[in-house]
Amino acid sequence: MLKGKIAVVTGASRGIGRAIAVKLAAEGAVVIINYNRSKDEAEKVKEQIEASGGQVKLIQCNVASFESCEKMFEEVMKEFGRIDILVNNAGIAHIGLLSDMSDEEWCNLLDTNLSSVFYCSREAIPKMVSKKIR
Repeated sequence: MLKGKIAVVTGASRGIGRAIAVKLAAEGAVVIINYNRSKDEAEKVKEQIEASGGQVKLIQCNVASFESCEKMFEEVMKEFGRIDILVNNAGIAHIGLLSDMSDEEWCNLLDTNLSSVFYCSREAIPKMVSKKIR
């Protein structure tokens, strides 16, 4: 059903992102696994997908940074020429009391959980729309 579709999954090295990446690959999509710090976990997902005959590429990117997102999507476009699916999955949590959270931790939480969706969508949507128009 998704044969040959190019799918970018943020935060795909573990948890829900991992499950989404594996399922998309099982359905035939070429999956771009985005990770930030969990390279070993991302490699395990890649191995799992490839062992099942799927196609996958790893891209390290801090989705909380616009510049990093811009580079990630440039790399995807350079290698694959298009983006068909974007799954904004990356997220972090703060475990503990709000009163113990620093300003830096708060900003990191917002940037990872909210700004990343904006940054990735702003990069991907024009590329997805322009391919449909042509």
